[in-house]
Amino acid sequence: QAADTCIKLGLTVEKILPSTKRLHGLADVYIAMEMTLFNRIKKDAYYIDIGLVIIDEAHSQLFLKHIDFFKTQKILGFTATPIINEKLTYYKCDRCKNTSSFESTCCNMEMIEWSKPKTMSLFYDDIVVGANINELIECGQVVRDFNICAENKDLQLLKIDHTGDFST
Repeated sequence: QAADTCIKLGLTVEKILPSTKRLHGLADVYIAMEMTLFNRIKKDAYYIDIGLVIIDEAHSQLFLKHIDFFKTQKILGFTATPIINEKLTYYKCDRCKNTSSFESTCCNMEMIEWSKPKTMSLFYDDIVVGANINELIECGQVVRDFNICAENKDLQLLKIDHTGDFST
């Protein structure tokens, strides 16, 4: 899908597949799955002179192991879920408020464990938020949904199964 979009935009594309032994090195865009790319650059199988790395599903953090390989390139992450469901643990001194990433003592007392949400700002400088559902409906890109529910007047006929859900 990404390759087709790039081609429609007039770009030349080279896919990096597990079976790809060498690159032609003439493409405008190189497309790879994250693990395939990692395995290739880890082995120095080939060098790609690029200026921009685009990461899909950026919230998954699978790209973190790639960052060291792209020190000078700009990195653009895409996600429909700009939330990382993870916490960072750190330790803080109650007296002087110093923090540490590992458990230790400070001011002759144990530091207290704290946590904070891990955010996309740890990896990206800016975030661009796309249109919301109502905006997409207004501009005709998405249709309004509607739900149809069958009316069940005799709720006594419903039974609760072992998972706690209703069954018939």
